[in-house]
Amino acid sequence: MGVRYVLNGRFERQGSYVLIDAHLIDALAGNEIWHQHFNVESEKLAQAPEEVAGDILAAINLISAGSNDWSSRPSESAEIWFLRLRAEEKWLQAARDDNAEARRIWQQAYSRDPNFLLALLMIGWTEWADARFAWREDWFGIKSDESATTTEETPDVR
Repeated sequence: MGVRYVLNGRFERQGSYVLIDAHLIDALAGNEIWHQHFNVESEKLAQAPEEVAGDILAAINLISAGSNDWSSRPSESAEIWFLRLRAEEKWLQAARDDNAEARRIWQQAYSRDPNFLLALLMIGWTEWADARFAWREDWFGIKSDESATTTEETPDVR
């Protein structure tokens, strides 16, 4: 399958709580490297993926000192990693507002970690998408509203 880690788990509602039982398995070695139980209030369920992901990142220590793959290597900060996940989710929507939000998140990640070059690259891609799909009216000084389209006579240069 070509995967290094497999996340397995169970999700169960019990009253106003949700129980999450997660196991991380090293697919190459075939053994469990992390296991944790989470009891989450139902109204706080939206924050649960970040908590679980943070614990998983700590468990597998994704920051590899010997890695030269700058484009996929996460920042040392779990916060930057979460920003990356949010930005990628928005970018993949391929819509004007989502593209703008993705750029804002990538800029936030880059401002927090100027060595995280993927963020800088993706800021450029969001700018490209704006130009390619005419999602921003300020590109090339072109305005789409009617007030900007005045008909001025061009001088006769004969």
